Amino acid sequence: MLVVIGILIALYINNWNEDQKEIKIQIGYLQRMHTDIQKDTTYLRQKIRRAQSEQKSYYDFIHSMYEVQTTKEDFVNLISSAEWDADELILQDDTFTEITTSGKLDLIRNDQLKISIIEYYRNYAIADKHIAEMNATGIDLLQFFTPIMWKYYDSHPSEVFDQEQMFDLKGLDFINDPSSDEFRRFEGTAGFYSTKQVVFSGYYNNLLLSATKLLEQIQYEIEQ
Repeated sequence: MLVVIGILIALYINNWNEDQKEIKIQIGYLQRMHTDIQKDTTYLRQKIRRAQSEQKSYYDFIHSMYEVQTTKEDFVNLISSAEWDADELILQDDTFTEITTSGKLDLIRNDQLKISIIEYYRNYAIADKHIAEMNATGIDLLQFFTPIMWKYYDSHPSEVFDQEQMFDLKGLDFINDPSSDEFRRFEGTAGFYSTKQVVFSGYYNNLLLSATKLLEQIQYEIEQ
């Protein structure tokens, strides 16, 4: 009986030690993930502000299109008033990737927390894919105007386009003709870029809300 009791006590102590090791590893992952998501909230707030700013720039751009552009400087100011770039969504997912690829996700014992974490990064993947698709569409739409816009853009390489004869304003007649196909296409492209930022802003806000709630869940679990 003493031998059996001794073996059971040894097994209990061993299991307790292993359990404590797993808890320590879990807390380590959760602390790192908390840091990652905290950075995400700062990043997402910046993205929201930028998206709102860009929405306004496209609104102003479209309305400015209906003003008469008579000089090269007018067109330069018009083109430069809006951002024509692609937006990336890059959240901090190194810890999540590590814990999933190493098969240690089950170390997180709180099932509700585990579901929330998985859902957060799944929504990130969905948003990232859609943002990339809309960026690709925007680039396709803008390709028609890139040769026209390039040398009029305020950051063009002036050492290349350094002669006045290179700027033939006749090629810009469409900008003062709202009924022309080119004008409508340009207006539609700017409209798409504005809509793109509305969609992106929705993703950023939803992710920010999820991140804020997730931080609370993780913090609670760490403190238990």
